[in-house]
Amino acid sequence: MGGIGNYAAELFGSGPLCGEAVLRAVAEAKGLRSELVPGAATGFCSGLARTGGPCGALLGAVLAVNMLTGRRNPEASDRSLEELHENYGRVQEVVRGFTERFGAMDCTSLCGCDLSTPEGQKKFREGNVYTVCREFVRVAAELAENVLEE
Repeated sequence: MGGIGNYAAELFGSGPLCGEAVLRAVAEAKGLRSELVPGAATGFCSGLARTGGPCGALLGAVLAVNMLTGRRNPEASDRSLEELHENYGRVQEVVRGFTERFGAMDCTSLCGCDLSTPEGQKKFREGNVYTVCREFVRVAAELAENVLEE
């Protein structure tokens, strides 16, 4: 393990934001290339677009799991329910693993700063919080990788 996580962390250091890096790393590892990646994750980054919401890396992992295990035909009720339960179980496993590892899932708690404020953004930049987020990115991508290999 660690290949996808390390790749996601490298991407995060080269321009993509947290959720974008996780989604792209997992998608590429699974052979999915699309102009929609990483853009589909952009608004999830920085704690759900700097609202203090869930960690963007975690949301990128959830989006990657959804892309690969989400429902394909919601109108076909029997199969759709099976897909739903399978997907929910995998997403729950990612969220549980992340919160067990880091003790929270919201960006503000994890980073120790409120990115919705100029002061919080300054603290993020000057306090080298970026390196902390890099670990969130690495772990989130690994968690997605793990549940997708099941």
